[in-house]
Amino acid sequence: MSWSPIARFVEATVAVWFAALAAILLLRLATGAIPLDGLLKHDRRTLTFQFHRLQLVAVTLMMAGGYLILAIARGGHAQSLPDVTPPFLLAVAGSHLTYLGNKFALTRTLGG
Repeated sequence: MSWSPIARFVEATVAVWFAALAAILLLRLATGAIPLDGLLKHDRRTLTFQFHRLQLVAVTLMMAGGYLILAIARGGHAQSLPDVTPPFLLAVAGSHLTYLGNKFALTRTLGG
């Protein structure tokens, strides 16, 4: 008995599942069921955004996109994912630490 057809079926099923989840998420984002107005600002009533939130989103999306490009460039059936290099990890960790540090300072200043 060959496992190849079963493996291809499972692979296709997982791909369809993730595509369906992505479609549902994008649809809910487009219709406003998942609000994004608090993503870049603390107070939803104001028009200004906070820089520490913007840099967190930007760096996270750039690093995730870069890693995705590296993973796709490895070919269709690579045996493992690409390694995460120290500069890559440092950029993500630094971005998150900057965000958390600023959030801590704002929480202490604004009291809550």
